[in-house]
Amino acid sequence: MVDFGPRVPASRRKPHEHWGAISRDSFVRSMTDKIAKSKFWQSKTKDGKMAVAIAQMDAQLEHADFGGPDGHVPGEIYFANVTRCSTTSSALTVYFCGTGVATNRDLVLGSGRKSPNIGTDTFREYLSCRFDEGVKKGSHHRSVYRLGVGCKDSMAGMSHVWVVVAQPDGNFYWLQSFISHYSLATWMKKKDSSTKSGVAGVLTFDELMGKLDAVDRLMSINSWTNKANRDYLELFNVDKNLDSAASWTRKKWTKDWRLDHFSWDEACEYPAGREHETASGDEDGSECVAMLEMSSLMNLLLDGLEEEDLAHILSALEGEELEESGAEDEMRAFS
Repeated sequence: MVDFGPRVPASRRKPHEHWGAISRDSFVRSMTDKIAKSKFWQSKTKDGKMAVAIAQMDAQLEHADFGGPDGHVPGEIYFANVTRCSTTSSALTVYFCGTGVATNRDLVLGSGRKSPNIGTDTFREYLSCRFDEGVKKGSHHRSVYRLGVGCKDSMAGMSHVWVVVAQPDGNFYWLQSFISHYSLATWMKKKDSSTKSGVAGVLTFDELMGKLDAVDRLMSINSWTNKANRDYLELFNVDKNLDSAASWTRKKWTKDWRLDHFSWDEACEYPAGREHETASGDEDGSECVAMLEMSSLMNLLLDGLEEEDLAHILSALEGEELEESGAEDEMRAFS
């Protein structure tokens, strides 16, 4: 196993060298070993201990191995072709951002853990802002995004997490694995004639937006159809209609299996030099961050409002617009 020392592994390579480095069969194990050495499982807060205890109890009740409370652990018996998606996400975050970032959303941190953003709309807006900045500058931000989808039934086999890495040439790596189906290394070998790159894991900006369209469609279905199955397959490389291990049939599908939330965060801009070092000290992206903060604040405010309250606010705003319009007409008449 390679010992990267205190430096973030990705900082030792150029952008075009990352694909080869992370496509090795030993990659996930070597990166998650670094997390184990960081003693991430040690609860630092009272509410963190409680959250971990609840997660462990749920795992026992469901007879499921989720790779620890936060999915970092590959498992005692590790096969390259059955990599857990959360473990792969952790390994990629360690590689690009360091162990400190890879564990900053862990349950052990309690209320101090980093919260993700919610909704494909906020991700679209932020990514579009970042991409437009890159077009103007002639070089794009190298950012690492952690994405996840889930449903009400945690045992439905529909939930998934993966990583999107923005490259300086404007392309995006879509990196993932799926337990009992394929590993990260297997995914990175997958060809796809529908993408400009010819491989499934490298997307243009427009192709990435198309993927988000498919996520939106899956979050609005009322039954499991061939179209829904095709969207899931194109997104996550798993054919649910053939997933015999989960006894997947259309008759058993319920609305609790429908994807009902999408979360994401910008884990870091890379390459960060040493552990916990900020990736970029300039002000690039500050407008995008401000836009995201405003959008998130508005969503929180709207979520907390009753429909009747929201109707009153909209009515008041329309009334102000009418008053302003009337005042302008009077001024024009007077002049």
